[in-house]
Amino acid sequence: MIRYLRLLATFFRMSVIADLEYRVNVIGKVVTDIFWYLTHIVLFEVMFLHVPSLGGWSIEDARVFLGMLFLADAIHMVLFAEGLDRFATLVVSGGLDLLLSKPVNSQFMVSCHRIAWSYLVNVTLAGSWLLWSLSHRLGELSPLLFGKVVIGAGAGALIMYALRFSFASFSLIFTQADNLQYLWYTLFRLSTRPHSMYPSGIKLLLVTLLPLAFIASIPAEILLGERDTIGIVSLLGVATGCLLFSRWLWGQCLRHYTSSSS
Repeated sequence: MIRYLRLLATFFRMSVIADLEYRVNVIGKVVTDIFWYLTHIVLFEVMFLHVPSLGGWSIEDARVFLGMLFLADAIHMVLFAEGLDRFATLVVSGGLDLLLSKPVNSQFMVSCHRIAWSYLVNVTLAGSWLLWSLSHRLGELSPLLFGKVVIGAGAGALIMYALRFSFASFSLIFTQADNLQYLWYTLFRLSTRPHSMYPSGIKLLLVTLLPLAFIASIPAEILLGERDTIGIVSLLGVATGCLLFSRWLWGQCLRHYTSSSS
């Protein structure tokens, strides 16, 4: 564990050095995500001007949901997004071979070799929005609630990563697998709405076969007191299951990988 933490620290320093060569790009990344936040906030605020609730969610509940979605996404962006964004290019160019040759876990190396440190600003903004929403919804913030925020956001980010990495792994087999990434982003949009808003069939899908509801919907319900300890256990169980599945799928796909640089 200490070894991997040291590697993360090294990746962080290297990423800072590389990104500071193009400072405008760093600012652009942060601003782009802020506009993504604003788009979702405005959408929900406008919808709730016309209806008192959607799928049993009030506007105060929806703000908490958005805060959890933003925070989980921001954590994912910091730790994993840059590495996964470059994954298909690494496969085609042969750059993946260099990462696979390192004496560390190959999934870790592929996922975390670039740290998007600039998104730490987004983590702060998303966390602030979530805490503000919770204070308006619940009236007070307790240490227990802070613990639930950490668990919910961390588990949501890991589930998001594991599902996206699973889609990306197929690039080892199909090489040109850009369409699979588009499919991931299309499916991910389902998680940007509370799962109870969907018809029963889609709702069932989002909590079973494709557990996108566990990215933000279920964690938000835990924060709002609608799920007890069993909800937290199920959230952690799904996160662990998704990570194990992504690890298994990665191993299977590696067996079919033929180096593009050879």
